[in-house]
Amino acid sequence: MHPYFAAIGPFYDEQGAAHWLGNITPRELERRRDRHQVLAMQTLDGTWLFPAWQLTPDGHVLLPLLPALRALAGLDRWLAGAWLINGHPALDGQSPRQALSGGADPKWIATLALQDQNSMVS
Repeated sequence: MHPYFAAIGPFYDEQGAAHWLGNITPRELERRRDRHQVLAMQTLDGTWLFPAWQLTPDGHVLLPLLPALRALAGLDRWLAGAWLINGHPALDGQSPRQALSGGADPKWIATLALQDQNSMVS
């Protein structure tokens, strides 16, 4: 894995993520992944990886993250993960992940995500 993308981790594999999310079925994990309710990236060999930092100790995806995940839905998942962990000029150099952890408005972060996604794909 390229070091740039490795920084998105550490990761859970599908089994670990399903367990952490309350022992959900593989089908339910796939449904959440496809609906952008959990951040997941696929490796070249087809393995799905789930960044551990998005999961709470009580077995949920961080709720403030969900609007950004939906806003980034049109972007490659690896790029979406990289966007979430890298500093952003509109956030005084904080990453969107850090800003959300610090109490930033999830709608504002989602707006930034959508704006940046649109500029990356156009």
